[in-house]
This record gives sequence, C-alpha cells and structure tokens, in this order.
Amino acid sequence: MGKYNLRGVLEKIHSDIRVACQRSGRQDFPRIVVASKYMSVLQMRRLYELGLHDFGENRVQDLEVKVNEFKGADIHWHFFGHIQTNKLTRLLRIPLYLIHSIDRIELIYAIERRVGHISGVLNCLLEVNFTGEDTKYGFKTEEEAIKAWEYIRKNSLPIYCRGIMAMAPYTEDEAKIRSVFRRARRLKDQLGLQELSMGMSNDYIIAVEEGSTILRLGSIFSKGL
Repeated sequence: MGKYNLRGVLEKIHSDIRVACQRSGRQDFPRIVVASKYMSVLQMRRLYELGLHDFGENRVQDLEVKVNEFKGADIHWHFFGHIQTNKLTRLLRIPLYLIHSIDRIELIYAIERRVGHISGVLNCLLEVNFTGEDTKYGFKTEEEAIKAWEYIRKNSLPIYCRGIMAMAPYTEDEAKIRSVFRRARRLKDQLGLQELSMGMSNDYIIAVEEGSTILRLGSIFSKGL
C-alpha cells in the first residue's frame, strides 16, 4: 500500500509541475531533489525505485550515513544546510553533485583554504536571504551575493557558481512568495547563471511558474510513505 500511495503522490507532483509549466509557457521541466531529512533509508529506496535519483540533506553527518548506505547507486547528492566551517572538510570529502548553501563570503574563504580536499570542480549555488528574516541564512543583499560571485570568478577557485538558492517566507500570501522568487530569478538572470533552486512542498507550484530549475521537496512525500 505504501508504494502505491507514494506513486500517487509523485504522479500528482509531476502533474502539478506540467500544468505550471504550461501555464507559464515553459518548455523545460525542473529537477526534483528529495529533501530526505526525515526519511529512513527504506523510504529513500522507494523513491529511488520510482525514478527519483536526486537526494539532499541539511546536516553533514546525515549525508555521510546515507551516502554510505547507497554506495554504487546512481544518485546525485545535494547539500542545502547551513555549513559550519568546522564540518567543511568532512563535507568536501563527500561526492557532491551540488551545494545549494554558499551563504557568506567567509565560507568561500574557508573553501579556498581547503582546496586540497576538492577533487575536480565544486558546483555551488549562492544562497540569498531575500526575506530578511533572522531565522534564515544567506547573503543579506543581492549586492553581497554579487561580490561573492565576482570573487569566485576573479580568483580562479575550484568552485563553479551555477546559480541562486532562495527560500520564500512561510505564508499563505502568494504575492509575498512570488516577490521573493522573482527577485531570485532576476539575480540569476543578471549574473547569467543556469540554476535557480527554489520551491518546497508548500510553494513548489508557484516556484515552477516563476522559473525554478530545482525543487527541494520533502514533507509532501510523507503522504505516501
């Protein structure tokens, strides 16, 4: 019964995304990243069997455990939590597809000092706090994010900035959500970047309409787990 319910949830998500793409005139389909923070390995395997191969975590220690459990699997690992510098070396040892949460220039300096721990190119997004909420991490202004992007470009770091990550306020006010997502898209377009990581279980349809290329979905899957 669990697998059946989960399949239905995923089909509903795909349907919602297709409709939102049509409504906004999009031809592309955003990537779904499973935010597996509260999921067991068994639950993750069910989603993997249903074709979702992008998983993300908020804590380094949880990511380490799950990467170990899925050795050899065709999975893209994402990290979107706040990165403490004392755990950065551990994070850099993990074969990551994308870090969503580069949220301050000091973190970029810390990565620069640990260049020996980076194999290849570290694909990252700049997290910007467009809402100004104290409970959210991220660069406080677009200007700070632009300066960080310029530093990465000018210093030939083994970091590739692929885009912007944003979180809307948790509210029923659609206008406020759209305002944040549109600011994020404008910044992404201004810098000529590819990716826009925005949209969670409560606002992913709006995020698709506003141009998100990566959705971070977690709690929505609990309906089928």
